[in-house]
Amino acid sequence: RSYYLFPFVGETFSFGKTLGGLAPSDTFPIPESFDSPNIGNASYPTKFNTGITDPEMCICDDKCVEDSTRCSDNWTQKCELDDYGCLGWQKEEDCDYFTCLIEEGEAQCINTCVDECNLGEKRCVGNILQECTEHIDECAYWTLKENCSENTTNPFCEIVEISPADAECSNSPQTVVDMIAESANSPQSTDTGQAHGVYIRADHNATITGFKFYITNLARTDVYFSIYEGTAKSGLYHRIFSDFISMDFDETNPFPPGYYGLEDISVNISKDNHYFFQIWNATGLQYYTRCRSFIWSPQIRESVTFGEAVGHGSTQFNEEPPEIRDLDDASGNCLYRMLIESHLR
Repeated sequence: RSYYLFPFVGETFSFGKTLGGLAPSDTFPIPESFDSPNIGNASYPTKFNTGITDPEMCICDDKCVEDSTRCSDNWTQKCELDDYGCLGWQKEEDCDYFTCLIEEGEAQCINTCVDECNLGEKRCVGNILQECTEHIDECAYWTLKENCSENTTNPFCEIVEISPADAECSNSPQTVVDMIAESANSPQSTDTGQAHGVYIRADHNATITGFKFYITNLARTDVYFSIYEGTAKSGLYHRIFSDFISMDFDETNPFPPGYYGLEDISVNISKDNHYFFQIWNATGLQYYTRCRSFIWSPQIRESVTFGEAVGHGSTQFNEEPPEIRDLDDASGNCLYRMLIESHLR
């Protein structure tokens, strides 16, 4: 007989693995047993017809029902036959910016986003100009259009119109009035010569153009307003601004309760520093404050355009407070009713 001979290549099949070829001489017919010589390095083309006797090898461990679908890791998956004829979950579609949900019994990529704004609108977030644009998920979101602070000719973000929202980078600053503890309505009386102030952490560079405290029982007196700067809430503070208003009025008819203070000023403050906005009067004032209810209540905090109001402090002075102060009253958990006018820079 003739046959084909090939260089040996190991192959794996259902019941084992080939190890090499064997061609003993003078062995026809092949005996029932013999001592095998060294295994040769040849392969003969051979076909085996075998039956699998291990029952576990002929039963599929199906993972699902054919053609059913499900969601997994934001993919749609379908139950299909694999290469061995067994049912398993196969990835179909990556929902990406959409959300995989079961709708009417079938896994589908559904757009669940919600528009934040109307396309084309513009607004100011601090000194950042944002525009409403369409995202890849087909919804509208506020996105950065320009950082006006980096614009050399128009360094301020200005609101042009409220509805529909419109804004632009401008050479005129956008002054904002922040109200602090506006809901405080119960008056408190200061002692003679007691200075009161609110700590504010600056998260942005800004210019203060005015600030006022809500006070009452004003008669003929001078009321001093100061701004101190420090690198942390507690520690050494330097006064960077001070001025006063003179309340010259008939003592029998005092000024009504309201916001009193300074405007048309220009005081630059710097990001990451802390500031103490203070009021002082030699004879004492009535002021309005809002404090946390209990010692375990959350600390009083209020956002302002350039940062956050983070507490209060009060100290007794016989005369106007000094230029340099060690403000260690960092545990104050009240805010005085006041307003601050500012714009980012």
